[in-house]
Amino acid sequence: MDKSSKKNFFSKMLIFTISTTIFLLSLLFLLFLFILKEDRNFKVEFKNTEVIILILIIAIITNMIYYLWYSKKQIQNPLDLIQQILSSDNTKAIKELKEHSGEFGNIGQLLEHSRNQKLALQSLKEKAEESDQ
Repeated sequence: MDKSSKKNFFSKMLIFTISTTIFLLSLLFLLFLFILKEDRNFKVEFKNTEVIILILIIAIITNMIYYLWYSKKQIQNPLDLIQQILSSDNTKAIKELKEHSGEFGNIGQLLEHSRNQKLALQSLKEKAEESDQ
């Protein structure tokens, strides 16, 4: 990975970690509010707090869904392309992989170079077999 893609990846992971922590703390707070509600001898209104926490929970769940979609797009799809290339030597998949940024683009270039070398070796092998006859 180059430095910018590493920085982008780590910033996404940091956002995901912070969001998950806030989500868990919010759930813990809601649990505290609702379970210990009967133990109080006085009436306390937590309506605004409950609304804010529910908004936070919805935002964090939306963030998690986005993170899962983004990781599928940026990681799983290129890995599927690499699997296609290695199993069937698909040139269309190589071109598509080369369009990805960062390390996956470099892997696409290496796989294309490897395929070109394989084709060159096959043609040299055929020429050597013809000259032996």
